[in-house]
Amino acid sequence: MNITDNLLSINPMTRPGKKLESVKKIIVHYVGNPTSTAVANRNYFERLSTQTERYASSHYIIGLEGEIIRCVPEDEVAWHAANLSMNYNSIGIENCHPDKSGKFNDKTLNSLYEMLTDICMRYNLNPTDDIIRHYDVSKKLCPKYYVENESEWLDIKKNVQDRVDLLRNPVQESKVENIVYKNYVVLPEIGLNLRQYPDISSKKLSSYKYNAVIEIGEISNGWGKTKDGGWVSMQYVKEAAINTTKYAVIPRIGLNCREKPDIKSKIVTSYKYGSILKISDIVNEWGKTKDGYVNMKYVKLM
Repeated sequence: MNITDNLLSINPMTRPGKKLESVKKIIVHYVGNPTSTAVANRNYFERLSTQTERYASSHYIIGLEGEIIRCVPEDEVAWHAANLSMNYNSIGIENCHPDKSGKFNDKTLNSLYEMLTDICMRYNLNPTDDIIRHYDVSKKLCPKYYVENESEWLDIKKNVQDRVDLLRNPVQESKVENIVYKNYVVLPEIGLNLRQYPDISSKKLSSYKYNAVIEIGEISNGWGKTKDGGWVSMQYVKEAAINTTKYAVIPRIGLNCREKPDIKSKIVTSYKYGSILKISDIVNEWGKTKDGYVNMKYVKLM
């Protein structure tokens, strides 16, 4: 998580320089200015320092590219909550958004998840109770989209709760050994991403190719935990009953093994006449080997 310090000048209207009493809450905001950048919003706060009518600032601003600007140090008060006591006991995070709905894009959300997780860990906060919206303090429609769409706000808190739980209670090796894994086949031809956490906005760890067989143990809220240590969306896989059987190659000239179960697919290797192949998951006259796919009419059961 990269944070750029671009601190506001000390002044009564945006950064009073007063010490925070404690960190009991994290308050999430939206900037209310579609397409604006993090630095533009930071500069707006700075311009407020020359007037005497509006108090406004935040500790952090997260931009449309996921960039994070620190405007006020965490141990100082920022004017963001519209509540004096809450200002002295909370950290405020402003978030940029691409349109007037106020919904955060994936890059902004991913940085927000990381920041909320980090702050909760450092101050021993409970994400379910201690991450709140500006609306929850002042009834202001902020962050707009997540006031109007309560379920998606709860999804944000759950995502952070899952991350914090994982960091505070790492899975013990002995527990992993007791998990029963089942085989699943990847359905999309473009493949399937493996993510760090069970969320579409979570960091991509790697990916699986089309028709790859992956082992999945725990399943939660439509996501499956793989043996590789990450999560995949269960809507893009199907359970595979893998019963490996031996077959012999029939043609004297050998047999091509293709990347996909299609005669036009790329050849990945070839097998000599008489080679013994272990084949599983036969679909539309194509059998899956450890390397790819072969046409079943050119092999015989051993």
